[in-house]
Amino acid sequence: MNVLENIGFPEHPVLFGGVDIGHKSDTTAVTFVYRDPRNGHYFLWDYKTWVPTKQKEADLIDVENTLFRVLENHNVAKLLFDPSQFATTNQKLRSAGYKHKLVEVNQQTENVAFMNCLKTHLVQGTVSGIVTGDFRAHFKYANVRATERGWRVEKRRQSRPIDLVISTGMALWSCTEASGTYTTGNFTESRHCRSLASAA
Repeated sequence: MNVLENIGFPEHPVLFGGVDIGHKSDTTAVTFVYRDPRNGHYFLWDYKTWVPTKQKEADLIDVENTLFRVLENHNVAKLLFDPSQFATTNQKLRSAGYKHKLVEVNQQTENVAFMNCLKTHLVQGTVSGIVTGDFRAHFKYANVRATERGWRVEKRRQSRPIDLVISTGMALWSCTEASGTYTTGNFTESRHCRSLASAA
């Protein structure tokens, strides 16, 4: 895919994003997902990676521009990120009025929660989307280790990127945490609920 743009999914979905900012020699990844209230299914809306080279670090200015473009033009409810590598961009987004959409998370402590959520969706088949070889490669290079708290993702080899696994797990976890399903004889979520994010 090109820059993060809607590629034909339902009009005006409420998006939840995850950002995994890489170190100087590491890949940066951004993923956005949404949930269809008509059937409760989750969809990969779009994603993008920035890959550094030996001569040049990942272009964080382009990362910022991409985030601003999505926030300005689409219904983004939450954007999760680890503040340890996101301080400058975080400040710029807050100054632009997006403070209420930003959620700081610690990847070291929340990794298990992200991966438990991602694993559950993959096993149950409740998430779909158009993926490329690049996306599949990140999942191929990821190992999942069972811990007392649950599943934790790790790299198979230190030189291989798994950043899309992290950003997708963050986005899905946020979307899942924010989603509720209400159904009675006279009330269904898909017909009678409207997200405050989309109503703004």
